[in-house]
Amino acid sequence: MNWNDKKVLIIGAGGIGSHFAFEVGNLIELGQINPYIDFTLADDDRVELEQIRYQNFLADEVGMNKAEAITNRCFLKHSTERITSERQLKPYDIIIMCVDNNPTRELVINHIHKYDKHLIDLRAEGRNIFALAVLHNGTEKDLEEHLATLDLKDNASGSCQTDLDKNEIHMGNRIVAYIGTQMLLNYLRGHTQQEKILLRI
Repeated sequence: MNWNDKKVLIIGAGGIGSHFAFEVGNLIELGQINPYIDFTLADDDRVELEQIRYQNFLADEVGMNKAEAITNRCFLKHSTERITSERQLKPYDIIIMCVDNNPTRELVINHIHKYDKHLIDLRAEGRNIFALAVLHNGTEKDLEEHLATLDLKDNASGSCQTDLDKNEIHMGNRIVAYIGTQMLLNYLRGHTQQEKILLRI
């Protein structure tokens, strides 16, 4: 398989995406992912001081764009644009979804089913995690089932942490980032079956 022209978009550099993208960079350095694959990490948000407790950022990165901060350390490309249109998705063969809002998820899910692209959908809410690899030509039923996992009435951004008011940090975001990394490795190594994991820890 020729990977030289493959393009991967990682959407979201927060609680999940900051760990996922960093691990992808490590795996490229270890020779486990082809260095010719074109990875872009997209996020328009900035690092906040509170977030360095559970996101993969350093104190001196506070105030920086999240995607830029991570890619400075793992040598992937970055985009500071918010993903809001199908036009932004079209150049990519594989999309890794680490976003915290349903409108973006709905946009991406419809896009990958429309164009038979590949998707790894990663979510965390406190201790609850969800990981889905859509790595085959999906049917209309697959699309309906995938959209049914979203609350389309909820347009607010979520959080991978649900108990910060109690000063409790959950590890679900890191766990699902590592699961997603293995799903990506599975795909790149030719294991293209659909995979789904839902855990309440």
